[in-house]
Amino acid sequence: MPQIIWNDSFSIHNDEIDEQHKQWVAIINELYKAMNSDEGVSKEVIVQALKSVEHYTRFHFTDEEAFMRSVNYPDYDAHKKLHEELLKTVEKYMDDIQHDRIDVDDVLNVLTKWFPNHILKEDMKLSSYGQH
Repeated sequence: MPQIIWNDSFSIHNDEIDEQHKQWVAIINELYKAMNSDEGVSKEVIVQALKSVEHYTRFHFTDEEAFMRSVNYPDYDAHKKLHEELLKTVEKYMDDIQHDRIDVDDVLNVLTKWFPNHILKEDMKLSSYGQH
């Protein structure tokens, strides 16, 4: 599975959210690089990369949800539920790796599919609500 390559189709025309999405892509791609290293992958490297994904995901979702509330976004509850589902998945991965049950390909597959799908289908709906 390839890394995520940012392109203008991901832009929701909100500078702050777009910049956060770019940073999120960079963090997911760092996880990809860590998991596909030629030197092999240590558990510690994957744990640190997953912690970065989890931390930034929480930060971004909190900020994006605050924006949605500030503009009275009508689909806020459904959108927030999608965020919560991804966070539960990331938390499960954190638990799995602590117990040596992680499937590296599954982690990358979920993140590299979820991110573009979520932006293009869900976050794009925010584009008509203006700047942060």
